Amino acid sequence: MLENSRYARFNQDPDAGDPRVLKDVGRALVLYRRAVMPYAAYSRKRKGSSDEAEVQQYGGLVGQDCIERILLYRT
Repeated sequence: MLENSRYARFNQDPDAGDPRVLKDVGRALVLYRRAVMPYAAYSRKRKGSSDEAEVQQYGGLVGQDCIERILLYRT
């Protein structure tokens, strides 16, 4: 397939998506004031944190598996 075209999709199902895509940003792990907590708890503690779009973008880049394993540092 790659010999015919520089870009090829190996999965023949056009509706197939990435199984690791971000599903729940609230499960992202956040390190805030020396405490590890899920993003949902962090946003409640911060009274509706204004960085949700940034965390959403971060989650879209790393995926659901990594967002639950990597600590996102917040001050």
